[in-house]
Amino acid sequence: MRGLSTVAAFVMFLTAFAVVMFSVFYFYNALRETTQRGVETIYSAVTHDGSTGISFNGTICNSTGGRYIFYIVTDKAGRVVYNGSGPPPCPPARWGLYTYRAVRRDSGLDVALAAVGNLSLSFSANSSIAVVNDYNRSAAFKIRALLVNPNGAYALLTNITTNITTTPAADGFTCAPSVLRVDKPLLIPPGGSLAVDMGAVACNATDAYLYAQGAPPVSLTVTGAAYYNGVMVANASQPVASIAGASSKPGNFTAYGGRCKVGYFSGDPPRYYVLLSGASPVARGAVAETDGGYAVVPCPASSGFFRYRIVTASGAVVEVPVGVGRVLAWAESNMTVAYVNGIGQSVSFDLYLRFTNPNAGYTALNFTYRLIYDERLLNCTPNDGSGTLTLQPSETRAIYVATHRCVVLDEFDEANIAVDITATYTGGGYTATLYRGVVGMPSFAGAPSWVVLKILWGSGKVVANPGYSALQLAYRKSLATLRWAPVARP
Repeated sequence: MRGLSTVAAFVMFLTAFAVVMFSVFYFYNALRETTQRGVETIYSAVTHDGSTGISFNGTICNSTGGRYIFYIVTDKAGRVVYNGSGPPPCPPARWGLYTYRAVRRDSGLDVALAAVGNLSLSFSANSSIAVVNDYNRSAAFKIRALLVNPNGAYALLTNITTNITTTPAADGFTCAPSVLRVDKPLLIPPGGSLAVDMGAVACNATDAYLYAQGAPPVSLTVTGAAYYNGVMVANASQPVASIAGASSKPGNFTAYGGRCKVGYFSGDPPRYYVLLSGASPVARGAVAETDGGYAVVPCPASSGFFRYRIVTASGAVVEVPVGVGRVLAWAESNMTVAYVNGIGQSVSFDLYLRFTNPNAGYTALNFTYRLIYDERLLNCTPNDGSGTLTLQPSETRAIYVATHRCVVLDEFDEANIAVDITATYTGGGYTATLYRGVVGMPSFAGAPSWVVLKILWGSGKVVANPGYSALQLAYRKSLATLRWAPVARP
């Protein structure tokens, strides 16, 4: 009997415990459902207590108005995305408008709106124009993204990615890095904007860009997009800066004693030089010496066409073409026919050398000349001379070199004075002959020759016009003789 009593008591205890636990869970669920129905009634009502902001850490989007006991998140269609007592998660990764409702402890209700998508994106650089030159070849830019939120809700972002390109694609012109990223939660208030520093880009010009292509303008273009958890919410592609090589201005060139000088620079000293053969640099470096406003630079060490490019302290570029090639030379005097009639008499004349530069660049030369005549009949002083000259492209220049005096040593019918001219280039350890020839030697009958000076025995009028000769008939000792008399310069 005692055993049965014990079993009955245990059964009654279990029954009572089950009734108590059922009552607890029943009333708790009833209370929770009642509370939820009350909150749902509140968020579906037309009015609410106030609005609040949203904090965003990438996964949690909490209301910023205070401490809350319950949250409900719905989408634009009114569907419940989340409800619960914990801080609500951020909206799902799809475009749309989301409403965050939070119940305060004082039974008030705060509402905030969050949006995914419908943003405006643009890019800019800290400088819109950059100029590169032979010395300063790099241009640096700080890229910034601007996001504009036209919505009446907080806009959410998780990252921005950009690609940097140049348009048109220029050979030898590179920018790095080519990709800029910002990976962090970003929040834009309703109707507001947000500027985001994306980072710096450095663009570098090479020889191919500067010399082979002539440094054409290049546009720096930024193409990028903004994302929210992998969903693109805005994108843009636009040029933000223009880059070009510094325009060059002409300069002067002179050379003497194997030293080449490029200029002229006044108030803006030269800093750097490049010597180009075609599109290839053959020498470059810092300008170590100036002379009278000119940059002293290495001379070309071969024949051909060259360009000097000098960069000044202000970044300006002076470009000078130089040619090491053949030239033309002539000799002429202030008279072409003179008469003498006795030994010991003398004739004085001014000698001019005339050089023509057919090259497309400045041509520097050293010249020497020597009078050619019959030394049995004449003695001329000085007998030779030398000098230096720099000719501009396609220039012809006549220069006075000396006044020569020729004394008659013996009788003659006719004496001719010609000039042997040599022009050379010396620079960079290299020497080239640019001209070698004799001007004023008699030619065969019927063919004109250039006359420098003829001295005739007898009396007559001095002919002072240098030039080619014309056929004339003269009588000497009862014999007919052909003689060339000058009439015009070539």
